[in-house]
Amino acid sequence: MLIAFSVVVLPCPTIADGLKDPPQGIGDRLLKELLRRIRLPGEEEYRHAWSLYRKGENEEAFKWFLKSAEIGFDEGQIQVAHFYADGIGVPKDYTLAAYWNGEAAAQGNPKGMYNLGLAHMLGEPGKPDYNAANDWFMKAAKLGHAYAQYNLARNYDEGRGTEKNLDEAAIWYRKAAKQGFAPAQHALEIFYSNGWGVPRDYEKALEWTLKAARQGLVSAQENAGILYQGGWGTAPDFCAAAKWFERAAKQGSKTAQGELKKITDRAECDSDPVLQRRIRSSGASLVRPTLRDRPDRDICKTLVYQNPDHIKEAERRGLTEEKCQAILGN
Repeated sequence: MLIAFSVVVLPCPTIADGLKDPPQGIGDRLLKELLRRIRLPGEEEYRHAWSLYRKGENEEAFKWFLKSAEIGFDEGQIQVAHFYADGIGVPKDYTLAAYWNGEAAAQGNPKGMYNLGLAHMLGEPGKPDYNAANDWFMKAAKLGHAYAQYNLARNYDEGRGTEKNLDEAAIWYRKAAKQGFAPAQHALEIFYSNGWGVPRDYEKALEWTLKAARQGLVSAQENAGILYQGGWGTAPDFCAAAKWFERAAKQGSKTAQGELKKITDRAECDSDPVLQRRIRSSGASLVRPTLRDRPDRDICKTLVYQNPDHIKEAERRGLTEEKCQAILGN
C-alpha cells in the first residue's frame, strides 16, 4: 500500500553543524512529527466516517467507510464489514461482511482474521466450521488479538475443531489474560484451581480470579468469594468473601446471594460498620464456625480443592470418595 505523507523540510547541514553534538532526542521528535503528518490512503475518509457515525448519521457514515475501504484502508474495511454484519445504515449482508473482513485480513489485520474465525464458528444454524474458525483464530492470536486467543483456547479446552488439549488451552488463555481480558483471566483461575494444563496453584488461581472480578465479571466474583471463604490460596477471610459475594449478588447472582446468607464469620469485619449492617440484613450471624461445625455435604464439596485442613476433617469423619459421591448425589 502506498503511503502519502507531508514532507518535513529541514535546513541543510553545514560543516560547523557536523562538529557539534546533535541535540538530545532530536531524532525521536522528528520521528513523532513525521508520524503525525503521515496519512494513509483512505484514512481521511475513515476519520470523516467516524465523525458522522458519532452523530448518528449511519447511512452517510457507511458511505464514507465504504470509500475508505475501496481505497484500501484496512480499518475502513473492518467497519464496512461490521456495518454489513449488523445492518447499520445498510441491509444486513453476511456475504459482503465476510468479503470485507477478508480484504482486511489479507492486509494482515488481526481484527479481520478474528471476525472470519467468528463467522466460521457461528456458521449457519447447527453447522459451525470449527476447523476453519481455528485456522483464523490462530492467525489472529499470533498477532496478539486477545479475543482470538481466548476463543482458540476455548476450542482447545473443549476439543472443538481440534483434539482436546488443556496444555495448549492454558497457553492461549494466559496470553489473553495478560492482556486484561476478563473471561480469559477467569478461565485461567479455573485451570489453576483444577491443575488443568498447569500445576495446581490456588494462590495463582486467586490472583487471576481477582483480576477478572475487579472488572465486574460475575462468575469471577463468585469464585473470589468461594476461594476466600474456603481459604484456598489465602487464609480464610470471610470479610473478603462477603464483599465479593455482595458484588456478584448485586448483579443478580443467585449463587452469591445464597452464599452471602451462609457466611457466619464477621470477626474480621468489626471495623467496617457499613458491611456489618449489610451482612446482618442478609440474615447471617456473627458466630465464627469451625470445620467441625460444617455439614458433611460442605466438606465433600470442598475436597476438590485439596485444602489440607478439609482433607484432614474428611478423614476424621471417615468421608471416603464413595461416601461423598453418595452424599452429593453423583
